[in-house]
Amino acid sequence: MKLDDYFKKFSIKKAGFAKSLGMSRSYIYWLIRGGIPSVGAARKIEEATEGKVRKEELLFPNDVQNEENNE
Repeated sequence: MKLDDYFKKFSIKKAGFAKSLGMSRSYIYWLIRGGIPSVGAARKIEEATEGKVRKEELLFPNDVQNEENNE
C-alpha cells in the first residue's frame, strides 16, 4: 500500500503521523510525492503502519509496482 493511500484509508493525519515518528511533516509530504527515504525511516514507517506500508514499497517503488503488474 502506498503511504498516501494509507493516510486516506485509515483517516490518519500526516502531521500527527510524522510527529509520532520524529519526522517532519514536510518529509512525509516529500515521501508521498515520490521521495526515497533512508532505510531507517522506511523501517519506522513499516512498523508504524503495522506492515501495511512495506519498506520495499518506499525504498524501491518502481520495482514493487512492476512486480504487482506482472502478477
